[in-house]
Parts: sequence; structure tokens; C-alpha cells
Amino acid sequence: FKAELASSTLLPTSGTVFLSLADGDKPAGLVLARRLRELGLGIAATVGTADFLQSFGIIVDQVVGKISDGHGINAVKLIESGEIAFVVNTPQGRGGRTDGEQIRKAANTHRVSSVTTVEGALAAVQGMAEMDGVANAEVAGPGFINIRLKPQVFGAVLRAALLMPDDFGRVAR
Repeated sequence: FKAELASSTLLPTSGTVFLSLADGDKPAGLVLARRLRELGLGIAATVGTADFLQSFGIIVDQVVGKISDGHGINAVKLIESGEIAFVVNTPQGRGGRTDGEQIRKAANTHRVSSVTTVEGALAAVQGMAEMDGVANAEVAGPGFINIRLKPQVFGAVLRAALLMPDDFGRVAR
């Protein structure tokens, strides 16, 4: 989370998640996709990933081509247009690595968080679930926002804030 915060990219609470999973990761991707749906997030996926998910009854909102195919809508175009809120890309083989590199570069350029392992994606989704409904925010006046955290979250936020280094690399004690 500190790395996400430092890079000014955060886990989404709405929007569409792009999935491109290596064949060996697709079974775990079912759990991931179900959790994303439970959180109200949309899913865009490459053809192979979409076919696998849909064969188990998971709705895929948009099926996209691989970048290496060279035509049509692909993940990079969706990221650049602001349609993707989070990227899960577990590369396989040479073509996957080439596509994955382009996807990660686009995500980084456009401040879209991304992960390259199913384990990382499942952890991120758990974080999204824990963030869902943990705070209420309202504009309190020019330049001010009031945020009310649920009690169980306040301690975690405070601990994270105390462990973040200041501009000089010092950590609060």
C-alpha cells in the first residue's frame, strides 16, 4: 500500500479491471473474477481469458485482442483512454512478455495500478474489499475534505502514516 500511495496510484473501488491470465493462472483467476464482480467492478479480458471465465458463467464486459495481434481494441488503448482502473497481467511465453511489458508501461504512464501475479491480484482484491465502505468523505469548505473512517480502519491508517518516511527519509517514532 505504501508503494501504491507513494506512486499516487491506488486500488480502485469502481471501474473496469483488465485481466490477461497465463493458462496456469486461469483457475485462480475464477476466484479473482468472482471477487471483482462482488465488488461491483467490470471486467475486460483478452480472448483466451474471457473464454475461460465465460465458460464458468462469469460475465466479461469487454473482450479485447492481444497487442501482438496488431489490430482492434487492446489493453493499451483501453488504459490510454482511461477505461481501465486496474490491470492484472500474468505473462506467459515470449509474446505474453512483450504484450505484458507494453501493458505495464501504459499502466505506469497513466497511473493505473497493475500486478503480474495471481497472488498479488488476490491480495489487491482483498484490499479493495477492505476499502469498500471504510470511509465517508465530504467537502468541508475550500480546500478541505472531512473523512470519517470506520473505527477498525483508523488504527491501520494511523500505523501506515507513522511508518511512511517524510521528505527527508525519516520515519515517525
